[in-house]
This record gives sequence, C-alpha cells and structure tokens, in this order.
Amino acid sequence: MSVNKIFNVENPRVMLKNSIINLGAATFTKIIAILLIPIYTRILTTDEYGQMELILILGNFFIVVYPSNLQAALGRMYFDFANQNRKLKVFISTIIMFVAISSIIQLVLYLFIGYFFFGNDNFLNLDFFPFVGLIILASSLRVFLPIVLKLLQNRGDSIVSSWFSVLYAIIGMLLNILFIVVLKMGIIGFIYAFSITSVIVFIATFFYLKNDIIFKIDKEIAKEAIAYSFPLLLSNVILFIYQYIDRFILAITNSISDVGIYALATKIALLLSLLHVALNRVLNPYLYSNLNKKKIDKNRIAKVFNYNILLFITIGFLLALFSKEFVYLLAPSKYSNASFIAPILILGYVFQAFYFNSVRLLFFYKKTKIISISSIIVGIINLILAFIFIPKYGSIAAALIFFSTIIIHSIIIHYYSKRIININFQYNKLIIVIIFISFVYTAISFINIESKVMMGFLKSIIFILFLVFVNFKFVGIYEFKKIIKNLNK
Repeated sequence: MSVNKIFNVENPRVMLKNSIINLGAATFTKIIAILLIPIYTRILTTDEYGQMELILILGNFFIVVYPSNLQAALGRMYFDFANQNRKLKVFISTIIMFVAISSIIQLVLYLFIGYFFFGNDNFLNLDFFPFVGLIILASSLRVFLPIVLKLLQNRGDSIVSSWFSVLYAIIGMLLNILFIVVLKMGIIGFIYAFSITSVIVFIATFFYLKNDIIFKIDKEIAKEAIAYSFPLLLSNVILFIYQYIDRFILAITNSISDVGIYALATKIALLLSLLHVALNRVLNPYLYSNLNKKKIDKNRIAKVFNYNILLFITIGFLLALFSKEFVYLLAPSKYSNASFIAPILILGYVFQAFYFNSVRLLFFYKKTKIISISSIIVGIINLILAFIFIPKYGSIAAALIFFSTIIIHSIIIHYYSKRIININFQYNKLIIVIIFISFVYTAISFINIESKVMMGFLKSIIFILFLVFVNFKFVGIYEFKKIIKNLNK
C-alpha cells in the first residue's frame, strides 16, 4: 500500500461508501455483542456479569493510556505530510516507535504498582496475580490497533479498517463462547479469551505496520507530536474516568449486581457510541481537508454536521422508544431495571454529537490544551456528583450524572470552538426536536397497554411519523433530490 494514499473527501460517492462501510462494520460488531448478551445473562449471574463489565473497563483503560494518545497526532499531522512520501514515512515511523517505547515502560510500571499494592490479594474479586496482571499484559498487546485504525482512516481504506474491527469482534466472540459456554470457565474464561484475542490483534497490526517502520525518529516531528498528543492524553483519561467511574462506585457502594444491570443498559446505548466512532473516521478527514483550503465553505461544513446530529437524534429516538423491548428480548426479568436506565444514557450519546462537532475544530487548530482543561473541569464535576448521589440513588443517578456532564462538556467545547472559528451551526431547531421527542417518550412510558403487540405497533407508528417529519422539515424533497444527484456524479 502506498504510504501517502489519501481518499477524495470531496467526492460524495466516496464519502457515502466510506460512511456505509464504517457504519456496517460498527453495526456488525454491535450485533455480535448483542447476540452474546442473552448467552451471558443466562449463564452468568448479575454479579458475574457486573464483574465482566469492570474487567472490560479496566482493559479498555489500559488501551487508552498505552499509546500515550499519539494516534491523535497521527490523525491530525498526517495531512501536513500527505504529499511528501519520504517525510510522511519518517513521521509514521516516529509515531510507531514512540508508541512501542511508551507501552513497554507503562507495562513494567503498572505490573510493579500492582505487585506493590496488591500482591496476590483480591481486586474486583480476582487474584491480582495472575488474573488482573494478565489483563494488563494483554492490553499492552493491543497498543498498535489505534495506530492502524487511524492510518486506515486517513488513507480512506474503510474496507481494511472494517475487516480489522469485524475480525476482532468475531475472534473475541468465538473464544468467549469456547471458554464461557463450552468449557464453563466463567470470568476466568473471559480473561483467557481476552488475552488470546490480544495476541492475535498484536500479530495482525504488526504485520500491517511493518512496511511503515523504517526505525528512524525525527526529533522535531516527535516534539510536535508529543506537544499535540500529551494534553489530549490527560483529556482522554479524564473523559474515560468520568464515563466509567460510575460503575466502580456502584460496585463499592451498592453491589456488583447493580453494575451488571447498569452494564446491560449501556450495551443498548453504546450503539450510538459506535456510530460516533464510525462517522468520526469519515468526518474528521473531511473537515481537516476542507479547513486546509484557502477558502472555507462554512455553510457546507455546518450542513454536514447538522445532518450528523439529526442522524443521532433519529437512531437515538428509535433505541429509546424500544429500549424496554430490547431489554426483555436480551435478558431475563432480573435485568428489567435496565430498561429505565438505557433511555437516559441514549440521550447522553445523542448530545455527544454536539460535542464531537465542536471538538473536531479544536483538534484541527491544535487547541488541545483547551480540550484538556475542559475535560479536567467536567471530570471533577462528574466525580463530585458521582460520590454524592450514586451511593444514595444508585444506577439512575449514575445515568443522569453521565447525561448532565456530557451537556456541560458540549457547551464548554462549543463556546471555545466558536471563538476560534465562527461557524453558524444553528442548533436551536435540533435541540427543540430533542426536547420534543423526550416529552413524547415520557408520555408513552405512562401508557399502559397490556398487549405487547399493540404497544409495539403504537411505537412503530410514532417513529414512522417522526421520520416523515424529519424528512420534510430538515431535509425536504428538493434537498433530498440534490443529494441523490450529487451521489450519481
């Protein structure tokens, strides 16, 4: 593969193709996760399911910190060298080498800290050594995955990117079925599956990157990449903490069983999070390419980003509307409380679309310190609220705190992005729609129809009417025909 390959972000058909492929891969991986939920919830107790959630969060935390967020610099600075083949190769190699060094140093540090504080004592109801130590080690083997995905995003190679995501999900699914279902090893089996998957991911990502490695580090590039990435690393760590600390507080102050129920609710809401990931892989290169031009079409950028939010509102409304049915379909009655939590989390991910629209602008203009400082502020607010309200009110409080902090963070980031570049997004109408559908959902939740078929029919009619409203109010027949015409060019 040519190292400086870049896709045509101005071609609507290319944009649509990449969006559909990325969306398809994200949806497929989510479907696999959903298919496993009925198996997990019927084989594992709510305690064990909660324990599995905490282990996954711990593993994902290490995957965030190991690369030191240098993939962010790879995503932003790639376009600075896109037309300089040799310089670009040096840049990519510099990032890869620093990620490898960073992960090795951190791995040794985390294992030493774990041994010093825990020894063989329990952590998450597991012996720290070997089980938690194995999670730390296995997570370090996934260190090149964010680098590969960012490179594929910049190169517009959505097919290979999707293959990485899909194979990763399939391998994990098969190994989990083997160890948890067939061999009945429970949580220990889940750890073994996680570890073996990590080895396979390491081999696959290493073979992809081997042509990009020339074992050369450019000091100036390294300095700029670190200056760009490190403030964002702190931001990402804080973001991670305020998104997941609620489950650890639930485990400590309530029970791991509550974590299991809350985890099921998050699995339904996380479809929107995966949608964010899929669309970011397309919209980030689109934005960076357009902002690099001498003449910036702000109206065009605003329109694309507004459609992005409208998509999240539509899918979010669908998920919230049928959240009770999803919970009943996926899990036994002991998980029923998840249906009250999921809509709140879904609404939080809808509002996160506003955050991503603004933060993309700050990324382009390298205002990473603003992102980091705002994340710290929001993280502190989240921690204070979590420690005050979660012990008393449990999962509902955790969901409401998550929703509130996303709104606060979105407002802060939007304010600073407007100060840097004034793009008139005209969010008022979209926010009114969100408020309106929230009232509609609340009203429906009070309707007591014993027949599940009739209730499902009523919800379907409401959603279809919403789609018709969205099409005529925000898209319109003329605009829709114009989009189709551009795609056929």
